[in-house]
Amino acid sequence: MGFPTANLDPASDVNIAALCSMRHGVYYGWARLRGFSDTVGVALNVGVRPTIDDGDQISIEAHVLRHFDHDFYGEEMSCLALGFIRPEQKFGSLEELVERIEEDVRLAKDALTETKAIVARDDPRLLLA
Repeated sequence: MGFPTANLDPASDVNIAALCSMRHGVYYGWARLRGFSDTVGVALNVGVRPTIDDGDQISIEAHVLRHFDHDFYGEEMSCLALGFIRPEQKFGSLEELVERIEEDVRLAKDALTETKAIVARDDPRLLLA
């Protein structure tokens, strides 16, 4: 679909585990990968992916809002959700879903430029032990 995501394991980080109990939907926030000093913006999807219809298990997917020159599959990531964009919904087609994801990414980028979001970049909960 053109939006690579990191599929996050709730057992890997207390902040990620906390996302499972949140309202299903799309969020914006910050993430940090182990071994990288930079905090990066993310659009997070928390829910059961009803358009894809692949079961009822909660998945947590993070779309990093920055290009990486390498794949970070299997690396540890910590995430902190800062705000809610929209509730989870089922779309009539993959094309409709892609259009909405494009809008979600734009909204996430805009929200992360606000002062309160910028301050949260250095939140100690993003540090990986």
